[in-house]
Amino acid sequence: MIPAMLALSVGMAGDVAAAEPRDPFAPAAARPRLETPLERVDIDQIRLVAVVHDGHAARALLEDAGGIGYVVGVGTPVGPRGGVVVAVERSALRIHEPDGDDDIVLPLRTASGEQR
Repeated sequence: MIPAMLALSVGMAGDVAAAEPRDPFAPAAARPRLETPLERVDIDQIRLVAVVHDGHAARALLEDAGGIGYVVGVGTPVGPRGGVVVAVERSALRIHEPDGDDDIVLPLRTASGEQR
């Protein structure tokens, strides 16, 4: 029984020694980015509900067709086609998609659905 244990430990040590040593200062391997719930919602299905300016950064509240709200700022990914919020304006939100020529503009609407 002891020789089998020795063979196993030698085999494990051999496997470890055969592996390439890892550089402890190298950056961690890139992990795939997880998709957010807002990236699953088509831009046609969301509307701009509110815009808040706090002096440093502007934030916007988006709402999907199911009534779920999302707080976004510049750089937030939106929609399944790789859209990104590029500007939060006083009465609109601008989203840029990589394949699109122009930005998508979501206007701020009132509770009755009127555009502001």
